[in-house]
Amino acid sequence: EAAAEGGEGATNGTKFGPIMTKLSCLARDHEMVLVANMDDHQPCATRPDIPCPKTGHLNYNTQVAFSDQGEFLERYYKEHLFDENMNKGESHFHTYPLDQDPRWFDTHFGVRFGMHVCFDIMFRTPGAALAMDPNLNITDFVFSTHWETPGPPMLTATATQQGWSKAVGVNLIASDAGEGWHTGGSGIFSNGRILAQHYEPDMPASEALLIAQVPHITAPTPNIVTAAHSERIKATSDHMPSKESALEQVVGPRHGSLLDAVHIKDANSIPQSQQQQQQQQARFGWAPGQVAFFDMLSVIREMANTSAGSSGSAPSAARTSHQVQAHHKGFECVVNFELSLAQSRDAATSSPGDADADADVYALVAQADEWYGGVLPSRSCVFIRCPDGTPASCHNVANATEPYTPDTAFYSTPEDLRAFSQFKHFEMEGGFEEGDLVMAVLASDRGRLFNDRSYSVSGGKLVLDEDENAAAQPILNAMLIANTGEGPI
Repeated sequence: EAAAEGGEGATNGTKFGPIMTKLSCLARDHEMVLVANMDDHQPCATRPDIPCPKTGHLNYNTQVAFSDQGEFLERYYKEHLFDENMNKGESHFHTYPLDQDPRWFDTHFGVRFGMHVCFDIMFRTPGAALAMDPNLNITDFVFSTHWETPGPPMLTATATQQGWSKAVGVNLIASDAGEGWHTGGSGIFSNGRILAQHYEPDMPASEALLIAQVPHITAPTPNIVTAAHSERIKATSDHMPSKESALEQVVGPRHGSLLDAVHIKDANSIPQSQQQQQQQQARFGWAPGQVAFFDMLSVIREMANTSAGSSGSAPSAARTSHQVQAHHKGFECVVNFELSLAQSRDAATSSPGDADADADVYALVAQADEWYGGVLPSRSCVFIRCPDGTPASCHNVANATEPYTPDTAFYSTPEDLRAFSQFKHFEMEGGFEEGDLVMAVLASDRGRLFNDRSYSVSGGKLVLDEDENAAAQPILNAMLIANTGEGPI
């Protein structure tokens, strides 16, 4: 990061500081369009509407672009600062712009690029709004970031980049800081298709030059919920178990009372008392039914035992389809899944409490209103592996009101990104409303990406099917999210 202040510049008669001059010369000398992220210091007198910081100047998180001739093309001030709670976070050292001020630039090769930075990607403005403006004809975007991966809704960088490209139906060139698993992950994507990507969660820092032939997109294809989808979900939710009278269960005996109340149609479960439910909800701040857990070890052991039979008896039919439901303030999330038969390996010999068993506990979270104390208003469904395979490690999965700190982060080490459960079929659907722009964020073990052809997203529904031509990949997390703070489209 550096300031662009004062000094003599090299192009167009504009006065630049040494950093901007250096960027201009790099673009000119290498005959390439150059986009960079930096700080822009501006005098406090330019913003009499806000107090002047102690530094004596305003400090904008800024993206700049130069032409292949070194000419300054455009600058964009990041609109959505990453405040982990209202006015607590990035706004301590960066300045919010006065108004929404979306920017774009044209290149010598005939492509117009929209600009956005980091946390902007979780909002409709500026990126998606630029793409959906028919008068602008923008189908390509540059994205610079120092991405944080504390946990829902801020999941791994490349999965979010792929998800945004697919949700908006555009090309995306994304560059991250490359500072390890927590702030790394860059890629080039075309409508969710992986053209190039780099993410090394086991390395403290890594750099890579990504090169790809990017196809031309005629027009964006945003994933907007239709009235038909919204009405169908409402009709379906009317037939779900009553929130007041449904059987409240926990799945699997190995974790006992640490599990929250869940609605599961067909699992062998241990009912929880109302007192246990109330204690857990009070302890973790969950609303009733907001978080549901599913223990995959119970499922894969059942698959192994029922398919093999017992004591020479004929094998019995293993139950293959399972459903998990969660709800929050009238917003419903439903997951239906079938595990891959490969999961039966070692299941018959692993025992309850076996810490080395390749099985996972997942949480399904329904979030109806906001994350980070109101900073990110949204509707979202999150299906996520508990970091150490137990519900206790998921205690802050729905921590939407407290600011993010290293102590409250859902992910804290690269090992938290492990996952083992392979799904033959997985689908997640949320009760999104007409006009919602829904993004699906999907990642496998260690944050690896799924081939975009192995999954589909339509409205508020994500469907993943096992690729018969490739090895099955576990699911680390899957999220459907729609920002609700800027109104329906």
